[in-house]
Amino acid sequence: MATYHRLIKALMSGEDVRAVKDRLVELGYLKSSTHNTMGLQSVAAVKAFQRDKGLQVDGIVGPATWFALFPANDSGTATEKPSDKQPESDTSAPVFKRNLKFGSEGEDVRAVQKRLIELGYSLGKCGADGEFGGATKTAVLAFQTDKQLDRDGIVGKKTWAALFGASQQVT
Repeated sequence: MATYHRLIKALMSGEDVRAVKDRLVELGYLKSSTHNTMGLQSVAAVKAFQRDKGLQVDGIVGPATWFALFPANDSGTATEKPSDKQPESDTSAPVFKRNLKFGSEGEDVRAVQKRLIELGYSLGKCGADGEFGGATKTAVLAFQTDKQLDRDGIVGKKTWAALFGASQQVT
């Protein structure tokens, strides 16, 4: 059974892309799956599938689209989505201390970057470097859009809670 790992967008490639394309072929939305890159025909097939399933029609395979494509594993239960995982309420989970925005630096920025990467948002070459630059802002904006949060590129209380769990309070 295919497992959800990240958002899949146009021009991305990988085994998860191949799994999506193979499933779209099975369901009759795509004629063939000859490679593991998300091309224009694949994006169009995803949009048609999303439209038929009443999902947001954006051509991006996020958690909702993934689980509509792959609704159950071999035991008949839904496969766990990484984006739905919430950290245990313990001292190892990072705690919100301040708003983070373009230009912020520190371990809290690094924690946000690591979490975004875990959830499938690309930070490009910078990765989790602890510096809130353009790639981090772009990933935060995409996350906020996907979670239907105010889209401002700032990691405030609500965005932090969506990333790490609502149990993380301000200290």
